[in-house]
Amino acid sequence: MQNDRKYTDADIRADYDLIRIAEEYCFNYTGSFDFVQGCRDLVAGGGSLNVSLARAVLNCMRVDPTVQSKLPEQKPLVQVDPFERRPRLQIANRPAYYVLRAKFKMTFVLSRAKNATAAHLLRPEKTELWWYPYTSTYSLRRSTWCGALRHSDHAEMTNDSEGRHICLQCMRNRDESNDR
Repeated sequence: MQNDRKYTDADIRADYDLIRIAEEYCFNYTGSFDFVQGCRDLVAGGGSLNVSLARAVLNCMRVDPTVQSKLPEQKPLVQVDPFERRPRLQIANRPAYYVLRAKFKMTFVLSRAKNATAAHLLRPEKTELWWYPYTSTYSLRRSTWCGALRHSDHAEMTNDSEGRHICLQCMRNRDESNDR
């Protein structure tokens, strides 16, 4: 008999009939092992065993002499030479994010902090909207003339300075840029 090793998740994924065998065993189980009793209750209640539960039940079946003969023979493990050169995986050459075209007509970037007193000047030509296709999320990369609040989630863009003074560093940098 080839069942001389424990079952692995790979064994179960290679042959999903093993889940059915494990569920049958659980359904008809009359022993006193708490784990298998819990699986029996799950199956009797209409549930299904996942791969890891089925693996554990099959490994319990390996040591149960009344059902050892009902287990199918295990396939031998493939021996891998760790020094064998294998071809490199080809990974799709796709960008992690896309920079979307957007025009920002706002003037100020304000911190939402209660004690914030400055209104920073937005630099719309350097402000970008990024889209991450793998997670379908967006990220706003703000740019102010002084570099503040670039990646902050606690800032908002607006056309009203809300009575705050305009950041002096933002004004200096913008004026120096205009003089060039």
